[in-house]
Amino acid sequence: MGSALTVPTIFTAVDKFTGTLFKMQGGLSRFGKKAKSISDASANVGKKAGVGALAIAAPLAVVANSAIKFQDRLADISKTTGLVGAELDNYGARILKSSKSTRSSIDELLTIGEIGGQLGVASNELEKFTEASNVFNVALGSDYGGVENAITQVGKIKSLFKETRGMDISDVITKSGSAINTLGAAGSGTSANINDFILRMGGLPDAIKPSLQTTAALGAFFEEAGIDAQIASGGLSNFFLIAAKDMSGFAKQMGLSTAAAKQLFTTDPTGFATKFSQSLSNLSPDQLAKRLKKLKVGTLETIKVIGALGTGTERLTALQLASADAFEKGTSLLTEYTTKNNTIAGKIAQAKNNFEAFSITLGNDLLPVLGRLLDQILPVISGVVSWVEQNPELATTILEVAAGISAFLGVVSVVSGVISAATGLIWLWNLAWGANPIGIIIYAVVGLIAVVTTLIAKWDDWGAAISVFLGPLGMVISFAKELYDNWSMVTKAFEDGGIWGAIKAIGKIFLSAILHPAEQLLSLIGRITGWEWAKDGAKNIYEARAALGVDMKGSSVDRPNYVIPPPIQTAQINEQRKAREEQQAKGNALLGQLGITVIDPKGYVKDVTSSPGLKPDIKTSSTLGVR
Repeated sequence: MGSALTVPTIFTAVDKFTGTLFKMQGGLSRFGKKAKSISDASANVGKKAGVGALAIAAPLAVVANSAIKFQDRLADISKTTGLVGAELDNYGARILKSSKSTRSSIDELLTIGEIGGQLGVASNELEKFTEASNVFNVALGSDYGGVENAITQVGKIKSLFKETRGMDISDVITKSGSAINTLGAAGSGTSANINDFILRMGGLPDAIKPSLQTTAALGAFFEEAGIDAQIASGGLSNFFLIAAKDMSGFAKQMGLSTAAAKQLFTTDPTGFATKFSQSLSNLSPDQLAKRLKKLKVGTLETIKVIGALGTGTERLTALQLASADAFEKGTSLLTEYTTKNNTIAGKIAQAKNNFEAFSITLGNDLLPVLGRLLDQILPVISGVVSWVEQNPELATTILEVAAGISAFLGVVSVVSGVISAATGLIWLWNLAWGANPIGIIIYAVVGLIAVVTTLIAKWDDWGAAISVFLGPLGMVISFAKELYDNWSMVTKAFEDGGIWGAIKAIGKIFLSAILHPAEQLLSLIGRITGWEWAKDGAKNIYEARAALGVDMKGSSVDRPNYVIPPPIQTAQINEQRKAREEQQAKGNALLGQLGITVIDPKGYVKDVTSSPGLKPDIKTSSTLGVR
């Protein structure tokens, strides 16, 4: 065509051009709002799904952790007592049962069992020892500063006195504990100090030490006199040793024959010390000093003890009678236990024990499952480590690929953020028209929707494997899919075992949700590369999931004829794009033969000659004032 074609009427191209632009901006605005709405809704769903998964997973993690700690403590008891297998399990079950009606914590009861082993308690006496020690701990444990010190101290008494050596250790704890409790209640003596005095005096030879009942009374007596266990036991022990070496001198001071003094010393060492102390009561200070020096009683501890015994005979006698009676009956400790166990604090402690026992019992039911899973998974980990050691360069390449995938996921996260904030970024349109942000956003949204939809549709083929790379979102999707596929398992477990059974079933499903993606990923790696460690790993995880009793229809291991789906058909997309470009080129060539005057009243069109295929004979002018 020879000359430029002139449109006969005033062709206001700006009306169409800018009108189209305004419509596009309006559409973008609406799209941005819609995208934000979709983003918010997706985020809300994601949060709720995450909360739901956490609400289910957290209790399961708690019960499993409680059971693991409980079993670990039982292992410590096994080490000290020799209990193993069914005997150890039965002991643990009895601990949980008894914990429901006592304020001693489960941890304290386990500590008692461990101490029993350290004290040499026979395995067939351990349960009775634990019961007696629990009563002692509730009644007097706080006086000792804790269960460990309390049971260790009282448990050592058995072998020190001839009255207790032939007794069962649980009876020793009950009887000596009753004496200690009675003496503490009768005066200002404290349980820990009395017990300390008993242990210190217990180291003396049987021939020169008082009975357990009298020793306990002496401990309370001296503490009331302001003499602690260390000084009192040292002074009294020193007195007995000195008297045994010079019986005639002490007999003369007491006005007794040597034989009578020896007889008294042998049958009643405390009576001997008391009589000697009384014999000094009428001496003047200088006479007392000479007499003690002559008898070689010179230490400050011994003088304090003799002085207390000489002025407190009646009080000591009363304490001795109370101690002997409490030891014989053995009921004082249980009475104190009952009182403390039934306080409000005791009831709260029992309620806590019941919850903890429930958690441990439930966890114990899940631990065998977890143990089987670990037995299957550990060989996989070992195989992977061995393979990496043998193929360091290839392993490095895989890590680089994984880093690339991680970077891609970061880009996806950024795109998602752009979509949710699209409304606030619309003004960038005029600054970057050529970049076509609508296209970017549309492609991103469509791509994300396509990925998620395809992931769900192909879950049983390869979708589970891909979810591994989606982090927490992939975990939520995996758990939701497993729960959906195995809901009948949960309902049946609920019908058979109530809420407890349902929780255990959900726990198994949760474990399967963790393992399924890993199984599928290893299976894919094995099929693509032929690596045996990957195939074996997938098989081991498959067996672990099968042991859980979950639905295995989506397992990749159970699909020997599995064919990896072809990649996205980019060739067809490229062919379509090429056809569109050719069609556009033809249109531009036709426009290139025309001379078009574009009337632009507001200056929106700056340079339309830069479009491909258009020739520079296009003119622009203003229609200002033109109708």
